[in-house]
Amino acid sequence: METQELLLEKHPVRRTIRQRYRFLSDAKAYAESIGWTCRYLDTGTSRCLLIGNENTAKITISACYETLGKPLIPTAIYPAVRPLSLFLRFLPLILIVLVFPVVATTARTGLTLTIFEILFLTLAIFFTLRIFLMPANRENYNCNSSGCAVLLHLVKVLSANNRRKAVFLLWDRPDEYRSGVYRARNSAPSLSSLPFIHLSCVGDGDRLLLLLRKGTEGTEEQKTLLKALKRRGAKSGVSVDRANTRYGILCGPLRGVDAELCAVYGRLPFSKIKNAGTHFDTTCDPELLVLLSEALRSAVETL
Repeated sequence: METQELLLEKHPVRRTIRQRYRFLSDAKAYAESIGWTCRYLDTGTSRCLLIGNENTAKITISACYETLGKPLIPTAIYPAVRPLSLFLRFLPLILIVLVFPVVATTARTGLTLTIFEILFLTLAIFFTLRIFLMPANRENYNCNSSGCAVLLHLVKVLSANNRRKAVFLLWDRPDEYRSGVYRARNSAPSLSSLPFIHLSCVGDGDRLLLLLRKGTEGTEEQKTLLKALKRRGAKSGVSVDRANTRYGILCGPLRGVDAELCAVYGRLPFSKIKNAGTHFDTTCDPELLVLLSEALRSAVETL
């Protein structure tokens, strides 16, 4: 897939401001070269790229273009309860705080205590910095180069007659509570009224999972998308499941997103995003990306 090469070869890491802006500049030039209108949405620390006309669109399709860091706990389908999500994120640090008093009490003999104190402080500082300053994961084929590749491929294959029906958003700052997608929807009022579908880790899995926010399960756009996914999936032997957002990628469902689409292994509640957020994230199935882009194209054209 041409758009996958743009991401993985020319912009393999999109973490710093300079790296992110260079990618957005190339993505904007790519979309404009095939006839799309584009504009930037700058909101504080976030810069998003909006492709298409949000005033005529019937649906918004988005992907996070920023390269995520390497979490201490591998990416999974976590329960979408924010206190529990935060607990899982800070679990290594919590374990140190809980375990140290026990270890220090059992080894309370002069110099030995000092050694444990130094060890505890060293580990606490390391894990704290590691949590808040996660290094960029250079191996990000699935998470989330795959979502960006599908979005840009859909920009290319969507027919001229149907381009008015969809608008595409590339956003950043996923680690912030007010992520780029949340800020974009608030800065562009016309976006807030559109059904919103996010492409997250869609390149590696044996089934597709559509996570729907409560209250959006019965909308016409969601039904059309689900039908298109199942129809295309049946032809390629890929199962499609649907669930509500009791589950969410990373730290629960994204604020401002109505539906989140990802590729997983296994059925809920034991679904797994394989290798995302690790140095093993080097697999991305091009057939799955094409299947998904064709399903999305069919859904948009049906609207």
